[in-house]
Amino acid sequence: MAVSFLLILALGVSGIALFSRPAASEGDGLSLGEARTYYEALELSSPSEAAATFGDAFGRNDFMTVWLVLDRSAQNEWQQDFNLLRYFQIIDMDAFPDLRASLQTEVLTIDTWESFDMWYLFDRMMLLADRHDAFLIDLSGEMTVTDETVEEDHTDVSATVVGIDGVVTFRMAQAPSGRWRVVQVIVPGGDEESIPWSTPGANP
Repeated sequence: MAVSFLLILALGVSGIALFSRPAASEGDGLSLGEARTYYEALELSSPSEAAATFGDAFGRNDFMTVWLVLDRSAQNEWQQDFNLLRYFQIIDMDAFPDLRASLQTEVLTIDTWESFDMWYLFDRMMLLADRHDAFLIDLSGEMTVTDETVEEDHTDVSATVVGIDGVVTFRMAQAPSGRWRVVQVIVPGGDEESIPWSTPGANP
């Protein structure tokens, strides 16, 4: 585990690979206009649209897109949690009989990696959580945006998600480009100091 930790620290500033845009279709979270990169093709023009794109990608297990829609501050928090082995901020540790063994065999087999970019590690961790029913917040159910509230320094998008009791709040921030990104996903009673997944008792 120490070797993995040091490797991830060394890769911490690795850039995110941006891909050529695939063919877009209605309802896939992509803009139908011409775009230079896959990221620029994502529908992030408003807080509600960005939250919907995030939820749609999560529901399709497209965790690379989930990563790209996360605000850079949330990406940084996730990366630091991983580097410092704060796995309780990333996945439900109670879902694993032996988390160390699962990480070693399903995620940290570096010779099988296809990229050293952070989105790829995020994707592998999220797929691990999916296989073991270990999402901290499971957004795989059908999502419906219900409201949008503008605050002084952020915008909150409220939504219902099948499988989650109560309102799910997406805390949004606007990037310098004008695109909207997800800083935090908050469920009722969630610890709002925990980013990006704000769940009850997130910080032990």
